[in-house]
Amino acid sequence: MGAGLGGLTTARVLRTKGIESAVFELEPDRKARLQGGMLDIHEENGQLAIHAAGLFEQFKALVHPGGEATRILDHRGAVLRDDQDNGEMSRPEVDRGQLRDLLIDSIPAGSIQWGHKVVAIRPLSGKPGSHEVEFTSGETITADLLIGADGAWSKVRPLVSDAIPAYTGVSFVEADLFHADDNHPAQAADDAALLGIRIPSISGVMSSIGMRAVLASS
Repeated sequence: MGAGLGGLTTARVLRTKGIESAVFELEPDRKARLQGGMLDIHEENGQLAIHAAGLFEQFKALVHPGGEATRILDHRGAVLRDDQDNGEMSRPEVDRGQLRDLLIDSIPAGSIQWGHKVVAIRPLSGKPGSHEVEFTSGETITADLLIGADGAWSKVRPLVSDAIPAYTGVSFVEADLFHADDNHPAQAADDAALLGIRIPSISGVMSSIGMRAVLASS
């Protein structure tokens, strides 16, 4: 499993049950890239996993106040819907990178093997459930239990399903506004001002001061 949120949460939950695991991750280290912007963690699924990992109190400290508030505007800027954050924690927003750091720090330092890209997975004959995993380096490992939390182009998924990723017709253009309070005070004061951005062929704009980015969907 990779060092994304799913793989790390699984590794943490296993550890709380006394089961040690290894995480093999393509990226060279934990700071190789930005992990994206804000992420909403719903109480009926994501929060259940955080509870199972024994990290809910630490998780609450990462919640972005007011992050559940949502406004929907038309192309003229008229407000069509305005939902306020009532503090009920039904889908609180957290910074994806901060949540990832919390999960990484919750498992032993040597649990994550960085710089490992999987190229092949083979079931082992005579050992039901066991697999051999091969990496680009030529190194191989064997696993009694293989968990495929390895993203859209998973090498594990074909072992259990013939489903493959498909383009849905929705794309996103990401533009970062760093240090918004200092460099973009107008946008920081009124998130709706970000809707002034206009790009040809873009049919909608999503923005959040809590996020690192403005996302425009086509």
